[in-house]
Amino acid sequence: MLCVASGAFTLPNTASGWVGFSVAAVLYGFAMIGFFIAVSIIGPVRASLLSYADAVISAGLGVIVLGQALTPVQILGIAIVILALIGAQRRPKSR
Repeated sequence: MLCVASGAFTLPNTASGWVGFSVAAVLYGFAMIGFFIAVSIIGPVRASLLSYADAVISAGLGVIVLGQALTPVQILGIAIVILALIGAQRRPKSR
């Protein structure tokens, strides 16, 4: 909304830009449908926990695909998220 109000909002100018814009919208829709399917299969708690892995996956793809470098603080944050996910999955179920 701020981009529209300031006049800085622009749509793609090329065919490949429009293809990317459209594909991103379609894939986002499929991702949301997939998340709700996962909720129905593995339950809301596990699905929510696993959605925290998005940041770790994004950081990993940034390193692999874009050649980005991670700072020590980012590496520590990734390690904390991974340990928390492992701990949550290994936690004994209460009866």
